[in-house]
Amino acid sequence: MPMILVQVLFKCIPLALTKLLSIIYLLTKAKKLLIHAISKTMRTLVTLGLFLGILNHLKGQDIPKSDSLNTQNSDSVKTQISTAIPDSTLEQPVSETEALKPVTNKAESEGFTGRFLRAFKKANRLYDEKAFGDAIEYYTRARKQIESEPELLSKLGDCYRFTKNIKGQLDCYGTLCQNGNAQPIQELYYAHALMESGSTEQARDFFSKYQNDERGKRMLKAIEKAESYKRNESEYQVNSSKFNSVQNDIGAVKYRDEVVFVSNRNPSPWVNRQSSWNSGGYFNIYKTNASGQQKPVKWGGAMSSKYHDGPISFNSNYSMAYITRNGNYNEDAVDKKMYKLKIIEASLTGDGKETELGFNKPDYDFCHPSISANDSVLYFASNMPGGFGGMDIYKVKRDEFGFWGQPENMGEKINTPGNEIFPFAAKSGALYFSSDGQDGLGGLDIYIAKLKEDRITSVYNVGTPINTKDDDFAFYLDETGKSGYLSSNRKHGGMDDDIFEVKITGDPRYGKPATLIMVDKKDNHKLDSVEVVINGETLYSDTAGKVSVILEEEPDYGLLLSRSLYLPEQDSIHPKTISDEQFVKTYTLELDPKLAINGRVIDSKTGQSLDDVRIRITDILTNAEVQTHYTKSDGAYYQTFKGKRLNQKLVYFLRIDKPGYLQHTQILDTIPVNPGDMALETKLIKVELGMDLGKMANLNPIYFDQGKSKIRPDAAIELDKIVSILKDMPQITIELRAHTDCRAAAASNLSLSQSRASASMNYIIKKGIDKRRLKAKGFGETKLLNACACEGKTKDTCPESEHAKNRRTEFIVTKIKPAIITPAPGKKP
Repeated sequence: MPMILVQVLFKCIPLALTKLLSIIYLLTKAKKLLIHAISKTMRTLVTLGLFLGILNHLKGQDIPKSDSLNTQNSDSVKTQISTAIPDSTLEQPVSETEALKPVTNKAESEGFTGRFLRAFKKANRLYDEKAFGDAIEYYTRARKQIESEPELLSKLGDCYRFTKNIKGQLDCYGTLCQNGNAQPIQELYYAHALMESGSTEQARDFFSKYQNDERGKRMLKAIEKAESYKRNESEYQVNSSKFNSVQNDIGAVKYRDEVVFVSNRNPSPWVNRQSSWNSGGYFNIYKTNASGQQKPVKWGGAMSSKYHDGPISFNSNYSMAYITRNGNYNEDAVDKKMYKLKIIEASLTGDGKETELGFNKPDYDFCHPSISANDSVLYFASNMPGGFGGMDIYKVKRDEFGFWGQPENMGEKINTPGNEIFPFAAKSGALYFSSDGQDGLGGLDIYIAKLKEDRITSVYNVGTPINTKDDDFAFYLDETGKSGYLSSNRKHGGMDDDIFEVKITGDPRYGKPATLIMVDKKDNHKLDSVEVVINGETLYSDTAGKVSVILEEEPDYGLLLSRSLYLPEQDSIHPKTISDEQFVKTYTLELDPKLAINGRVIDSKTGQSLDDVRIRITDILTNAEVQTHYTKSDGAYYQTFKGKRLNQKLVYFLRIDKPGYLQHTQILDTIPVNPGDMALETKLIKVELGMDLGKMANLNPIYFDQGKSKIRPDAAIELDKIVSILKDMPQITIELRAHTDCRAAAASNLSLSQSRASASMNYIIKKGIDKRRLKAKGFGETKLLNACACEGKTKDTCPESEHAKNRRTEFIVTKIKPAIITPAPGKKP
């Protein structure tokens, strides 16, 4: 062999050996990776089955571990995205051996031991593993051997219930009830199935037998209120969304300009897996555009985990997301508590940090988070201890440092022995949620809870078309409060869940319906067009005299009723005190008697009618001027008293004045007993030179203490009347003339009278009258009004009453300036 060839061989052989060894190594590694992948895939399938079972536990059941149920028995995904919910009314599971004892004895006596027991034993094992879909097949085989065995029918009925097979429930629970073998809880289940199938009257009979449980009471109440659930039907539009798939789609919410939702669409092409409730894969979070025209894409990164993700809620600025996620998977774990649900907080900015909220507990489920509009309160569902049964709605508040506090149960107005899930905190402050324990149309219904100052005031079923006899949940409204989404299995007979778009086109009202009826007091005939103002809202009665309103439990309502030709009425309604579902109240309205003043003003001296006289009517209680009139050329005026009844006490003050005349005042305090007009003629006194204002105004005498000039309180009252006249008639000037009787010395009386006249004038000046319009003069005993002189040789023989006439003060008009006349409205000056 040539040396060159040997050299080439020695160089090539090591290279070939190296490549061969590399290939062998890669094949070996690939084999290990393949084995590991297969092993991991199998573990994943086990995990998936367990998790779907946990999530499917919404209806009060446990979780299947089998992965071999046909899709026709799949339950709705709201169950899968919820959690395990123990049913407190279900008896505790017994061992397979114990369960078989009574059935085995019967089977042996009827000759079906082998075939029956094999099927029944297999079914029980699947039942214990929560593989209810598979168990149905074997219970059905066993049933062919023993048709009406109670134990078999009970468990088969449960399997149908867990897998949402209404027809199967009606068959099994119905047979138990018909044969008299049903337990109370099975009668309740049968009633629910009847309700969901539309057999309302039959359901009523069975719910009425289950009055010891709050669920029975609520469902019976729901049947009685069925018509009221249609009240807001025209206020909503509900349409299937464009981004639904053949799998389960739920929990749609807005995220900026996109829609985010949860779906188990697009199962892996490498694994043909069917879970006990659903044939799809893990639930993931998807995004699409707001119109739904864009093909949804899976949201990766921090929003995606190895297992199930969703539903989701975003804070106000979309910087944080709150997500339901199953607990960490432990490959060696068999305890189902390892697969409970939890809530995580995920940052949508920066590094996308995820934090498990501190109140999560590994033994219980925490799911369906919804953050309030101000980001301070998180609402969620949980089956932690201390609730009312099943799943309850809780809230937790964030403190000023950003830390979450301790969860608080939302209380018995929201939570029931059934399941309350999928809370949604609307921007309006209302809290929406779904429940199968409140009174409703069947399955899960959506409810609205009104809150006031962090307190629940009332809870109402939203009604149709939002709710149906199927499951309706995951309600959401955007920031406008007028559009949003809900999830429901109404479309395909309960086989899977879809997302529906919601539009609020009107003004839905929730509360107790009330009918207010308006009738005439005299003959009880119905009154239409009665204006009813209730808490600021104006309504009108129809031709039957009816006004229909919806009354919330809070607040109280104030009513004002009015109609042309009728007296107004006021009332208040306190909804909390109303026990009737349909509140009816009749209001009796009384015809207005049209009572009025039919007045006329004349000159007191000539008797002639006075025009342009101002008539002012003032409410004494409020000091508000009610009406101002001016007389016509015939001196007449007319004033009605709207809303005043016959013989009713009045509190009005009448003032009649005309320049150059003394003002007339009068209190109107009573309307006459008989309907009609009050004829009122007023005589005005014209002010002339030399007239005594005291006589014109009918002043009482002004008295002073003997020998004194100090103004007494009783004198001040009379002087105030003079002040009022002077203010009303600024064009006049007066002289205050004080007189005494004859007793005491004449000089002393003259001095005393001057002192009293001056004191009266000074009092009037202090009340705001210009001193230039006043003059004070004392006359002593020089102008006696009678023959009661007692000076000199004249002997006093007059009684005290005659002397009193001489002790007087006069207010004589000494000057009248031309009055500035303000013309009546519509007249030229």
